[in-house]
Amino acid sequence: MISSSDDLEWVAYIAGSAFLSTILASCYLAAARPEKAWYDGRATAESAKSLAWEYAVGGGPFCVETCPNADDLLLSRLSDLVTKLRDFAVDFQADASEQISAAMQKLRTSSLEDRRNAYLSGRIDDQRTWYVAKARWNERRNHTWLIVSLASQGAGVVGAFLLGAGVINVNALGVLAAVAASAAGWVQAKDHASLSRAYKIAAQELGLARARLVSETDEVTWANLVDDAEQAISREHTLWLARRGSATQQAP
Repeated sequence: MISSSDDLEWVAYIAGSAFLSTILASCYLAAARPEKAWYDGRATAESAKSLAWEYAVGGGPFCVETCPNADDLLLSRLSDLVTKLRDFAVDFQADASEQISAAMQKLRTSSLEDRRNAYLSGRIDDQRTWYVAKARWNERRNHTWLIVSLASQGAGVVGAFLLGAGVINVNALGVLAAVAASAAGWVQAKDHASLSRAYKIAAQELGLARARLVSETDEVTWANLVDDAEQAISREHTLWLARRGSATQQAP
């Protein structure tokens, strides 16, 4: 049987180590702010990706029939993104390749049917698959951390009764309470449940967009529908970024 002094000693060591780890992690997050850099980088990358697809398939403001200076427009929009990068804590490698690739130009000059097939498979279907996978991933993580929280709380209840009845004299209630609180805090901070719902809605929106895009033959209408699809992707990303940005501002 472990004595009370032994009990207090190992619990104290565990608690002290936990507090020290928390202090070190808080100092690192406050100084480096790695999440902000990641969010800023992803926001820029997503915007550039959307512009590239619209240019290549004649979508949005890059309509094949109404935008003869598409190259200049794309370079102007990309220039705006680069300007914003000056305020971001993003470390990126310089790229010597062309800003408008030969593949993008070739696709833009191809038939609407070819552009449609490329957009549906390379953008819509690919993005929907990603959303569905992320929705499932967040759903699983939400269930896992809820189980951890409930299990630690249940262990604390059992431990309290056993300690009160004198069956055991090892007091680990503080550790179990800390685990339960940490798990609950993690679930709230990461917001897996809300993210899962947002990804499911985005996947459904893209499914509806695909149904409208699949048979369109008018260039102007096609451009508007592509823009609608990109806006659906942008809405999900904007909501996600706002949630993550709010969490970052609340961090130490």
